[in-house]
Amino acid sequence: ETDAPVKAGLLMMAGLGTGPYGVDYGSFAIGPQLSVPLGFISPAVEKWTVYAECLYYDYGITTAAENGQEHGWLVSLKVSVSF
Repeated sequence: ETDAPVKAGLLMMAGLGTGPYGVDYGSFAIGPQLSVPLGFISPAVEKWTVYAECLYYDYGITTAAENGQEHGWLVSLKVSVSF
């Protein structure tokens, strides 16, 4: 057994808003997320976790017209501390 178990998840996000003609489709994102607790830092102090994500964004017509792209990618590495 390891002190740093890897957890995997699937993130999904939708951005919706109200425009002059009703509900506008702003964006939709989906992608995997992995997390690993940093076990070498004492949990008596606080809990540290590292997250890695890769999200694919599909922009709606309104958002694509504003930012000039229909699709995009976001790759991120995050560190979280909880007390």
